[in-house]
Amino acid sequence: MNIAFITPEYITEPNFHGGLANYLSRVAQGLLALHHHPIVIVAAERDGYIEDRGIPVYRVQATAPWENFLSRIPVVRQMNTALRWVWQSWKLNEKLLQLHSKEHIDIVQYASYTATALFRAKTVPSVIRLSSVQEILDKGYNRKRSLARRLLHYLDTRSVKNADRILAPSSLIARHVERGIGKHVTVLESPYLIPDGPLDVQPFRDLLSDKHYILTFGSLGVLKGIDTLAEIIHDLLSTYPHLHFVFLGKDMGFQGQSMMQHVWEMAGSHRARVLYLGIMPIPQLYPIIQGADLVVLPSKVDNLPNTCIEAMALGKIVIGTLGASFEQLIENNVNGFLCSIDDSESLRKTIEKALALDEHTLQLMGQNAAQRIEHLRPERVVRDLVDLYREVLDQKWNL
Repeated sequence: MNIAFITPEYITEPNFHGGLANYLSRVAQGLLALHHHPIVIVAAERDGYIEDRGIPVYRVQATAPWENFLSRIPVVRQMNTALRWVWQSWKLNEKLLQLHSKEHIDIVQYASYTATALFRAKTVPSVIRLSSVQEILDKGYNRKRSLARRLLHYLDTRSVKNADRILAPSSLIARHVERGIGKHVTVLESPYLIPDGPLDVQPFRDLLSDKHYILTFGSLGVLKGIDTLAEIIHDLLSTYPHLHFVFLGKDMGFQGQSMMQHVWEMAGSHRARVLYLGIMPIPQLYPIIQGADLVVLPSKVDNLPNTCIEAMALGKIVIGTLGASFEQLIENNVNGFLCSIDDSESLRKTIEKALALDEHTLQLMGQNAAQRIEHLRPERVVRDLVDLYREVLDQKWNL
């Protein structure tokens, strides 16, 4: 099959670090291994064509020609994101139709993020994967329901409804969207396989090899519960004088300042034992995950996060939050731990419980964690995705 992916991000672009970009890369490589023909159509700064390990990648300039001018008008500026989504969807789908006329696209998979299916090509069967839900994101970031935000919610929902089939990696997000739009959502977990390329251990050796540390990585913002972790970081560092906290990922900010500045302020006199290492590529990231005593991901809402999958695959004990989709991966006290959402006391007690484990229990739980992620091997998950594509095609053309 010729399978197109329409997306606002991919690993070939400057925003390569996102979970969506890495998911698409794994799926595309899995499809290629099964002798299908994946094609990526990605929003970019300029038009172009490249190949990513045998995957054709079509870059589509998604910046509207009138965007800079209209952004100077205060009333229009508030709607700038919505206008950008609309234009981006139009251009991406225009490219899809161009390719379809030349080489016939059997099916297209849209990313829900930024409403890429607003102008879906009616002549090409489609699925949309819920990588995020704008309404949930806004609630997690405590954003006001302004007219501009409500417009984004509408575009997000309209885009999802446009697809022939909806899929989601987590049951949590699937059930939420089902209740909201009244359409069935298929749950299909994300594929994962530990990369087999060489690792770069130098940053770990230089910065962390002599330290005991708790690691938090991914997006560093309110949605991911970093403010909740900040509330207890001083007490934990006081109780465990040899412990460090390490943060990796994009700083999403907090109340007008950087999130890391807030964390350092809350750490107080212990701030020297709180390290921020920015964004790192996977070859540098994985040795740092492997070296951690624990991985703490206190999200307020999530969607089967790659961060949890990556850490568990490496045999690390992860502390996640109950009711934020981690329970789909973590069986409490068996292959990791679950604490209450946005509850700093519950998080503190869970961290202390994990730090008190003996070496044998740590190893056993780590093995259990890695075994759970074995179920996400691409050769299994991608075959399930292909089966879903075939179902959509059968239903589309047999009506």
